[in-house]
Amino acid sequence: MSSKIFKLFFFLSLGVLIGYLIHIDPGYILLDYNHYSLETSLWFGLTCLLILFIIGHFTLRLLNLTFNINKKIAKRKNLSHLKKHRNSLDTGLKYLAEGKWEKAKEKFIAGAKYHTDPTANYIGALKVAQAKGVNDIDNIIPEDESSTLINENLEIDLTKAKLFILSTQWDKAQAILEKSMQQHAKHPYVIKLLATTYQNQHDWEKIEALLPTIKKTKALTKDDLLQLKINLAKHNLVLAKTSAEELQQTWRNQPSDIRNDANTIACYCELLCSHKLTELAQNILEKKLKKSWHKSLLICYGNIAKQNAIEPLMRAEKWLKDHPDDAGLLLCLGTLSIKNQMQPKAEQYFKHAFKIEPTKATFSDCLNNAIFL
Repeated sequence: MSSKIFKLFFFLSLGVLIGYLIHIDPGYILLDYNHYSLETSLWFGLTCLLILFIIGHFTLRLLNLTFNINKKIAKRKNLSHLKKHRNSLDTGLKYLAEGKWEKAKEKFIAGAKYHTDPTANYIGALKVAQAKGVNDIDNIIPEDESSTLINENLEIDLTKAKLFILSTQWDKAQAILEKSMQQHAKHPYVIKLLATTYQNQHDWEKIEALLPTIKKTKALTKDDLLQLKINLAKHNLVLAKTSAEELQQTWRNQPSDIRNDANTIACYCELLCSHKLTELAQNILEKKLKKSWHKSLLICYGNIAKQNAIEPLMRAEKWLKDHPDDAGLLLCLGTLSIKNQMQPKAEQYFKHAFKIEPTKATFSDCLNNAIFL
């Protein structure tokens, strides 16, 4: 309020000052050109100039508006579309959070036409499909809305691929990801999803071909990459099990980190036993257990032992001095005792193992050996 009063006082004072100056001396202007002359007071001339300036200014603005009318209309239309697009996203997300799937989908799809890049809308519609548990993901995006932009949109493709993976539609996920791989050969997330798809399809040849790209792009963490290599190695070992020489050569061809993995060693030793190389398998396990104590090696040691073979049992019982409360060793001893017809001893070992480690895995091992606790 005080600001308005101050402005009013200022302009009144300015008007009084100008009136006073005009009263003292109105001034004089003379314009002469080719026998024509114009005489007027200074203040009247200044007022005319101000009026001409104002008329010129608004004339130029009117001309500018007339010549750019189409741009102005397009701009207003774009702003209107952006507002509708934003509202469709906001409302769609609200419906999605409330579990109103159909309304959310309608809002997302309807708002797509108001933006040149409807990626967010279609991803929202695909998220509705995920939340709703819809398997027919291909029909989420209407065909009449499809375009080259949408069909080649990486974000939409990745979202669809993830939904196909979640719904175990591996072939469809593979088709999308391989297409994306052609366009984005070094995209880590595309490579990661493709590796996941190949693993679930048990397509180990493609995984082996993809492995160098995975390493180069660091698409997987160190642990995930190691697990992938372990799974691939196990597959290659199983393929080579038809021949003992081929099996051993395949094992020697594996990198050191794979040959040091306990689960892979256990798999290799079990395959050696299928070629009646039990003693070699036992020696490998015993050497590895000296360096790295691992439950899977112990379980394998008990499983591969021959019937009525007392030496593995005696050797394992010596380990008990250093590892008296190791559930894996106790399960191994229980298995070896059964193979040597020592049922009471085996039952004692299994009960002790289950007491130390009362898990489903331990109980399953006990049941597999026909011991009911």
